[in-house]
Amino acid sequence: MSKERNVLVIADTHFPFVKEGYLAHCRKIQKEYNCSKVIHIGDEVDLCASSDFPKDPDGKSAGDEYWDALEMMKIWYSSFPEVSVCIGNHSSRIFRLAKKTGITKYAIKTYEQLWDAPKGWKWAESWEIDDVHYTHGTGLSGPSAGIKLAKQYRQNVVVGHVHSEAGIQYSASKKDLIWALMVGGAINDSSYAAAYAKDQIKKSIIGCGVVVQGKLPLFIPMLLI
Repeated sequence: MSKERNVLVIADTHFPFVKEGYLAHCRKIQKEYNCSKVIHIGDEVDLCASSDFPKDPDGKSAGDEYWDALEMMKIWYSSFPEVSVCIGNHSSRIFRLAKKTGITKYAIKTYEQLWDAPKGWKWAESWEIDDVHYTHGTGLSGPSAGIKLAKQYRQNVVVGHVHSEAGIQYSASKKDLIWALMVGGAINDSSYAAAYAKDQIKKSIIGCGVVVQGKLPLFIPMLLI
């Protein structure tokens, strides 16, 4: 019997600034496609107040943002008991700050400890499932970000990070056919945490991905009313 399975891919949620209704969308798609495996593509939290960028003086403190994000994480734990999370550039902000200021890694918590995660939630830079490479996409940009990475690896890939791009692109050679799935983002563009992009014409494409048995990539947008 094949071990391949259908995988749900959750886009960048940026808790506590996630788009309203996104959890219901992800649960609906998981059920419709009978996804037995769940990947969070990264930036599960925003950590806006802990960034190196100018802070919104009227925004949440680092402490308030943490507790609000943790409250949302716990809601998602209940809906998705087992999730493999890709480490993103936002979710790693605290750890980069610690390294920058000379704090040893032995003095700080793991991702699992920081977010009081159940045993089923695990963090890693990337994941390999049914020969598909899942990674956040830190450092990538533009509409061809995913397929560029796939060409480098010569492997099917799934990435997030680029909120305004979603869908599937293919690349064929004499020897193989590969694809890249970009899953957009799930941040609320109206939140102050997304103010850096307020003047951009392109906005976040809200949705999630599904990879069917390691072979068929799908992007399912969330209907915004």
